[in-house]
Amino acid sequence: MRSYYMSKLPTVLLFFALGVFVCQTTVAQDAKPRYWDTIQKYKKADSLHFPGKGKILLIGSSSFTRWKDVQDYFPEYPLINRGFGGARAGDLIRYVDDIVTPYQPKQVVIYCGNDLGDASLSPADIAGLFKQLFEKIREKNQNVPIAVLSIRADRSDTGKPDRIRRKKETNRLIEKFVRSQNYSAFINVYDPMFNADGTLKNDIFVPDGHMNDKGNGIWKEVIEPYLIK
Repeated sequence: MRSYYMSKLPTVLLFFALGVFVCQTTVAQDAKPRYWDTIQKYKKADSLHFPGKGKILLIGSSSFTRWKDVQDYFPEYPLINRGFGGARAGDLIRYVDDIVTPYQPKQVVIYCGNDLGDASLSPADIAGLFKQLFEKIREKNQNVPIAVLSIRADRSDTGKPDRIRRKKETNRLIEKFVRSQNYSAFINVYDPMFNADGTLKNDIFVPDGHMNDKGNGIWKEVIEPYLIK
């Protein structure tokens, strides 16, 4: 009886080892942070064709990601666009060494408005995350000029006064912090998205709520005076 079990032991150990390997592999894949794959694609693209150093770097969420022709709007300003998905401030903080540091930018421009989607975060919490991001960038890029765009207006705000108040308070706190820093600028892209009568310009969006060319044109007019040549 003992010899039978002893003869089966290597097989049992083999299946156990395979089970542990599969489990560890699954955990490793599941443990990848948000947007890890996207960042790896950027890094691979850089390894094949590095975009250069000393340019204006755009980082943030989909309003930048989807602005594929942003360079055409600012022909006199060499840009690197490293926006990704529905990035939140925490995602940007996590990947600073991947999407900021390698380019040694002459200016960093940030747009990130998705933290408002987390109802557990107060305006002060979100402003605190922007402060962490700001400081993280400055750790290895001392005195680099940083421009922070306000969280933009959105059609989903319509009829939601609490959401609007929360957004405006978040923008106010972020602006207060940014203006307290050296070599920094706060760019208000919220107000220009409204008509003179206070209604939102509905012709500046595509069906999914992102901005169309006209919306990007509004941003272009507001952002350009803050860019460094």
